Amino acid sequence: MEGWFNATPADAEGNVLSDPVDWRDPRMLEHPRVALVDAATVEVISTYDRIACSSDVSYVPTPGSSWPEVGTVIVDMDTGEVVEIVDSAR
Repeated sequence: MEGWFNATPADAEGNVLSDPVDWRDPRMLEHPRVALVDAATVEVISTYDRIACSSDVSYVPTPGSSWPEVGTVIVDMDTGEVVEIVDSAR
C-alpha cells in the first residue's frame, strides 16, 4: 500500500527533508506519526514516524467508533484519530 502516509519527505533531487518546515504535504505536517491498522483484526500493518525517521514497534492501536468493520485505517499515532480509511470494501 503506497500513499502520502508512508512517503518520505524529499526535495526534487530526492534528498530527505528532515525539517518539517520543508515538508510540502500538509497531511505529513498534521500527522507526522501514523500507523496502518487492519480494522477487522486491529493488527498493526506498519508504522511511519517521520519525526524519528523510523517505525514505532511499540504502538498499540485503540479502535474507536469511527473505525470501519473491515479495511485498513490510517491512524495518527499521537491522537488516535482515524486520518483516512483505505480499501474498506474487501
